[in-house]
Amino acid sequence: MTNDLFANTSHAPDFTKHGAVRHKNGVQQRNYHGYYQYRESDKDNWLFVIYAFGDTDCSVYKVESEDNLCLATVPIDSHSRITVCGRKFGRDNWQH
Repeated sequence: MTNDLFANTSHAPDFTKHGAVRHKNGVQQRNYHGYYQYRESDKDNWLFVIYAFGDTDCSVYKVESEDNLCLATVPIDSHSRITVCGRKFGRDNWQH
């Protein structure tokens, strides 16, 4: 039985739109309100990818176009929670 999320995504929705999911480079990728997330299987948490840390913020990947990512700065608190679109995400929801 084939997992639909791993099916051929040649007819996938526009990845620049919120909620778009595709399978690329061996992982599932998602656009979460313009922010890039990935996971290895449908049993895993969606993860934001942190590129770099500051004292009170960090740089995470955003979807710039169908094939390109860019960086955006978001807050990170003393409990290692990042804030994306007004919602806090703990360590189980990001990767560096």
